[in-house]
Amino acid sequence: MVGVKLAVVATALLNEAQAFVSRPRLVVGLGSSRPLRMAAPSDADELILPELCVFDLDMCVWRPEMYELSVLPSPDKVTRGALLDKGDGVIGVASGGDTVRMFPQALRVFQEYWTGKYPGMRLAAASSADTPLAVKIGRKAMTLLEIVPGVTMEEVFLKGWED
Repeated sequence: MVGVKLAVVATALLNEAQAFVSRPRLVVGLGSSRPLRMAAPSDADELILPELCVFDLDMCVWRPEMYELSVLPSPDKVTRGALLDKGDGVIGVASGGDTVRMFPQALRVFQEYWTGKYPGMRLAAASSADTPLAVKIGRKAMTLLEIVPGVTMEEVFLKGWED
């Protein structure tokens, strides 16, 4: 439930940011105390995006939190199912008696990123994984969970970091 609430808050913040960017506003230029008038971007203008977007993984992107787990996920213990409307793939990975799963809203954002909706932006991950085992579990989960069929979460996070 926490992940759903955070996704709703994140969506609301993104909507507010887009509304803010589209409003005319005054900006004070560097080296000047005189305000400069900026026009609202037209529909033809590109959306202004950050160069880096950092995702908090635990209870924001997926559940449960990695520090709560004790078994390294295995490729032979995955759950397959619908990747929203993008086909079927790996939607869960077992870690002992728990299953690591992404929240649907996070999956949608990663799908949009993978298909180019946010050009020029790169992704990074943050986690409350506080032990070497928790870090290994999280990294292994990223190599198994799919965003679209055949494309793992790890591949999505590596996009744009090739150079």
